[in-house]
Amino acid sequence: EAICKYLEVRFPESSRSLQAEIKRITDVVVLDKIINKIYTANSLDEAAAIVREATESKGRFS
Repeated sequence: EAICKYLEVRFPESSRSLQAEIKRITDVVVLDKIINKIYTANSLDEAAAIVREATESKGRFS
């Protein structure tokens, strides 16, 4: 939830699909990896790369 709220404030309209992707993640380890890095993203592309890296390194969504 905190990740999506941050994205909504930082990248309002353009982050909706990334928010939807994040909401499908149920693995707490993956979510922790994302939240620890997401605040360093300077662009939506960087935020998406952080999410992609966290999900690929764990190898699972839900």
